[in-house]
Amino acid sequence: MPSDKALDVVRQGHGRNLVLLHSLLSDRTAFDRIAPRLATERGLWLVNLPGFGASAPAGPTLEDFADRIAEQLTAMGLEGPTDLLGNGFGGFVSVALAVRHGALFDKLVLVDTGAAIPPEGKPAFHGMAERVEKGGMEAVLATALQRMFPDDFLATHPAIAEERKASLRAANPTYFAGACRALAQFDRRADMATIRNPTLVVVGLLAILFHRPSKKQKESATL
Repeated sequence: MPSDKALDVVRQGHGRNLVLLHSLLSDRTAFDRIAPRLATERGLWLVNLPGFGASAPAGPTLEDFADRIAEQLTAMGLEGPTDLLGNGFGGFVSVALAVRHGALFDKLVLVDTGAAIPPEGKPAFHGMAERVEKGGMEAVLATALQRMFPDDFLATHPAIAEERKASLRAANPTYFAGACRALAQFDRRADMATIRNPTLVVVGLLAILFHRPSKKQKESATL
């Protein structure tokens, strides 16, 4: 059995460290297809966030997630030049890491994420928490896939769809619900100016620059 602070991490490659934090609707296997390429130039730290995979759960806030990651990566030997990439939910955790433990790493990449969930987006996360508590991960499986991928992608890449289904089914509903609620309450907007790490912000929905996104697009952009 893992300890109450265990962090499930896979290390690959050699070179400047790159820590990768996954989205809410996935785990560290989301990076499996790109990891071999990155590992030719980087020392990768593929992290299952607290409560995902074999990582022990942390406390009820994303600050607790960030503190656990900072503590355990240091204990596991993370040293030297290090960069951090967070996708979606992992990006919110990365914001907390930058605010609370920015000296642990250098460059920061935030992908489809933010410093807070807007009020109109919070009910979606509370709703997901309630559904998985009542019906398990299967209760959000179809919706989750639609939020991750457009229908034509799912139709032409069934293997990827099955991989993501397997990842979601393996999640612990209690821990997943806790992550949803932690994300809904997270708000570090007031602390953004304190972040000193050189930061690249990547937004996948480029069309947001040209038209008002739909409600579904708004909800999916930060998962």
